[in-house]
Amino acid sequence: MRDGDLQGNRRIETGRNTAILAAELGEEVKRLRRQVTALEVRIDPNQGQLFATPCRAGAKAANGAQFEHAV
Repeated sequence: MRDGDLQGNRRIETGRNTAILAAELGEEVKRLRRQVTALEVRIDPNQGQLFATPCRAGAKAANGAQFEHAV
């Protein structure tokens, strides 16, 4: 088998693994959204949001990156 064939096969396998991981991540996101919705209903069935008045706060990560999150 040639070196190029091996590299091509590795790329195909990497692509498949990436697709599988993406699908699993999508399912996990759906599961977490369902949990958040269930918590929202428990907290206040009429509110419809977990955070009624979200505000933005800047934060700095350990590596120095800046990001915003709801408080």
